[in-house]
Amino acid sequence: MKCASLLCAAAVLVLVPAMPAAATAPPAASAAVAGDGTLVRGVGVAGASHTGTGTYTITLTNEDMASTCGYSASTGPTAPGLPTPGLVNVAAGPGGTTAIWTYDIHRQPADMAFEIYVAC
Repeated sequence: MKCASLLCAAAVLVLVPAMPAAATAPPAASAAVAGDGTLVRGVGVAGASHTGTGTYTITLTNEDMASTCGYSASTGPTAPGLPTPGLVNVAAGPGGTTAIWTYDIHRQPADMAFEIYVAC
């Protein structure tokens, strides 16, 4: 059975379900920081600084993320290569800052490169 092309197109449009609205990804940030506190690369990070032996601060571009999101961090090289084993602690700070402490395998504060991911 043939139909007029406009009528057939209308029938097809009626049968095609509506596509869901595009999902918005939750805020996230990530950074690779060298042992001297240099921000090597990052997304959603305004800057990084070395504040003492094994002590760093990163500043997130979205201040609310520091106190409302979760963190994952690890020691490791900021370029391809084998990581130096170590430990990392992370805590939210004031004004969109995040404090990071790095330790060697003997649990002594040590300047170490690290990567951090912040997910909301």
